[in-house]
Amino acid sequence: MPTPNSTSTPYPIGVIITEFLAHPLPATPACVLLDMCLGTMTGLEVHQHLVENGVLMPTLVYTADDAPEVEARYRASGVIGYLHKPIAGDQLLAAIERAVPAAHGSLPVEEPQ
Repeated sequence: MPTPNSTSTPYPIGVIITEFLAHPLPATPACVLLDMCLGTMTGLEVHQHLVENGVLMPTLVYTADDAPEVEARYRASGVIGYLHKPIAGDQLLAAIERAVPAAHGSLPVEEPQ
């Protein structure tokens, strides 16, 4: 799948989702990591679109928005991790490690706030 780079025009998010859906899902445990602000769509909209298209991988969102009502809306949609920017690499890795078991039906442990 092509990816944007520093010299290219960013792909519209709809193209990225279409490309993602056109490829087989990984056979190994995986998760989706989304920024809350993606330009033409929000992370919530992308998550909802993926779910509507049968992509049921655990989803983590990272954001600078710490409003409790926004986090509640994301969690109500099924997002299992809501990470606050800036996030250290070890914290991100720990959140992913907690999310991946959800790909096999077990619930992840909530990440520390």
